[in-house]
Amino acid sequence: MAQQLPSWMVPSVFLPVPEIPRNSNGKRDRSALPVPPQLTRPATARSTGTATEAQLMALIDREFGTGIVTGTRDSLHAAGLDSLSMANLLFAIEAAFGITLDAGFEAGLDTVEVLGLMVDARRKAPPAAAAPGIENALAARILPYLATWPGRRLGRAGLVRSLCDAGPLPQLFWCFQTGKELSRLTECLNGAVSLYGLRSGHLAVDYSAETLAAFGRLYADEIAAIAPTGPLYLGGNCQGGLVIREAGQELMRRGRDVALTILMEQGRFLHYPGVTLLLFGAGSYLNPYGQMAAPEQVFREAYPAGHHVEILPGAHGRYFTPGNAEVLAATILRHLDRHRSAPALPPPPCHEARFARRDAG
Repeated sequence: MAQQLPSWMVPSVFLPVPEIPRNSNGKRDRSALPVPPQLTRPATARSTGTATEAQLMALIDREFGTGIVTGTRDSLHAAGLDSLSMANLLFAIEAAFGITLDAGFEAGLDTVEVLGLMVDARRKAPPAAAAPGIENALAARILPYLATWPGRRLGRAGLVRSLCDAGPLPQLFWCFQTGKELSRLTECLNGAVSLYGLRSGHLAVDYSAETLAAFGRLYADEIAAIAPTGPLYLGGNCQGGLVIREAGQELMRRGRDVALTILMEQGRFLHYPGVTLLLFGAGSYLNPYGQMAAPEQVFREAYPAGHHVEILPGAHGRYFTPGNAEVLAATILRHLDRHRSAPALPPPPCHEARFARRDAG
């Protein structure tokens, strides 16, 4: 069984019984099954075996209360930590050890022992050095997918597309999945913003910490070539959100003013030092308000510079369709206006925006 199934699916106790007990109606009576002796004895906690495990146990005691887990092999889920608590624990671990964990909390991998191994491996890993020419390799992979995109070819490496004329309007750099999304959003913004489209790595690139960091440098170069001065407005949907987050961090490291970053339909809320607008669909499986009791707590940890949340109509992958795209455009314009000192931007004429709003920070 252990050769065919993952460890967490293998029963920890086997107890032979002569027959399955049945009730007076002849149905199986599970409540009459004997309790395995192993489960009636007090659990023997495994003491911490490493300094990292000891630090993690102390951190969990401090964050969630003393004694919530008694051993390093106790399941954190079974101990009562829900998805929100797990997310907060991840942030606390990253802050305490000064690392970034690319880890989920699947069953069987939610113990102090496993977390300790992850932390130690991350701390011992040498800093990721960019492979020579990795940005050029990424550009070479992305360019063929841009062949069918509409608009003028812009940027230092020609990775930006725009259907707008250059002018004094606010410039919004958005990382899309497809050229059709660029066309639709440009139409619905109705000339109120100069929209520039970049492409995510969808189907072209396998994401890793190295490739995402390289994307950030590559797209920061492209954005700076078009907008060398002034505040920057960034956005991205789906995988594009991951990529534009990296570009935003790189631009901030270079001293640029990233006034607002719009992250749409993100599944994980990674730390980001800039002001952030989060967009989710009312019918999306990624909408955290249907999965977490209090996602705002996670957002405050992830976006310390401040954040806002908007709930848009539609489901995942449907935000650039007629009706939904107009609401998306109206939402973008309203928040760009909120972060600018210029007079209010006009709403797009296409459609009356109807959406629920949640603001924080």
